[in-house]
Amino acid sequence: MLDLLSFFQDLAGGSYCVVKMSATFPGYQEGEDVDIFCYSVADFTSKILSWGKNYVADGFEIRVTNVHKKEHVHVDLYRGQVLHFRFDLYGALPLYRKLSIKPALFESVIENAQAVPHQTPTASASVRTPCRVDDLLIRYLEFMEWYDVRPSKIKHLDIIMESVDAETRERLVEKLHHYTKLPPIFVPQQCPFCRLTGRIKKYLPG
Repeated sequence: MLDLLSFFQDLAGGSYCVVKMSATFPGYQEGEDVDIFCYSVADFTSKILSWGKNYVADGFEIRVTNVHKKEHVHVDLYRGQVLHFRFDLYGALPLYRKLSIKPALFESVIENAQAVPHQTPTASASVRTPCRVDDLLIRYLEFMEWYDVRPSKIKHLDIIMESVDAETRERLVEKLHHYTKLPPIFVPQQCPFCRLTGRIKKYLPG
């Protein structure tokens, strides 16, 4: 297993944000990834390569793939021909084709990120993750972009449903209104989230 916290120890004070963090972090299953918003993908890639040298000596291979305009990069650690772990780096918002989102949301997520302490028997580190509203907002956008073609994205809706109280719901709606313009939303009537999406539609322009 990779000691992920040892990597984040070296990022203390850095401007980044780990989004959609797994509940098992810093543990992971083979093939999993971690999504990171950062201002300089190139610098972040260099930090991963430097940290990963010890794992290369142990038989891992690191592959760097430019996914989109050097603003979306995969840094993959392979063991043999099997992907062991991926750092999914974003220097801008992911490409959403169904949603219209102001680019400034990216900076807002990073600047409002909160340092959350994590500890394992071998390491401890504070990892920057989105504030509660931003975490829910990102998960909601991910769900809306992919729910019809990637059923696994329902996990984001489950997390929202378990987390939304009245105050958080109001803040989520306000930030959605400010940073996004969503197309008409279809949600199956049996879905208990439809009341919230109905309110979101009411507040959004268009």
